[in-house]
Amino acid sequence: METSLWQLWNLSNMQVKFIQSLYDSARHLKAAEYLLEVTLKLMEDNRVLAKCLVELQKTTTLIIDSVIYLEAKKIEDIPSGKEERAKVFFEKIGKKLLEKEEMEELKKILIFTKKHKEAHLEFVKGEKLVLFGPKECKILTEKGVKNSLKILKQIILKLDKKTQGINTLFLLKLFDRL
Repeated sequence: METSLWQLWNLSNMQVKFIQSLYDSARHLKAAEYLLEVTLKLMEDNRVLAKCLVELQKTTTLIIDSVIYLEAKKIEDIPSGKEERAKVFFEKIGKKLLEKEEMEELKKILIFTKKHKEAHLEFVKGEKLVLFGPKECKILTEKGVKNSLKILKQIILKLDKKTQGINTLFLLKLFDRL
């Protein structure tokens, strides 16, 4: 069923922001998937995993934004900063919509990206990208990134079902489901 122009016209501002954030998160996830599946194989350099991590962080942030826009009626004041939005998401909203494993993965990605930004040194050791931070060492592998991609894709498709009659064929096309 195609989305009619009337349905799109009657969307509230928050619904439009929800759809836009969800679409953008799917685009960034597709970019991370391409980096992992194509670029990493061509370049054979595991530093590409760091770029994948950045795309996963963008995807995670946009997923959090889309859930906040979806549940905007239940929030008195929508926070403007990324960290405040993440706090509201993890404390109030996310538990109702997502499973524990999905919530853990979102937290893990945000923490890992923060550690990546703080890292003083990064190098490739075999199949791993090793990050040395001020207090600890983190290791990023292709398998770990693939697992994160899979879980984020599940979250996006789950949120897509919450659109309540708004047809989102673009998400299915992005994920090669058509």
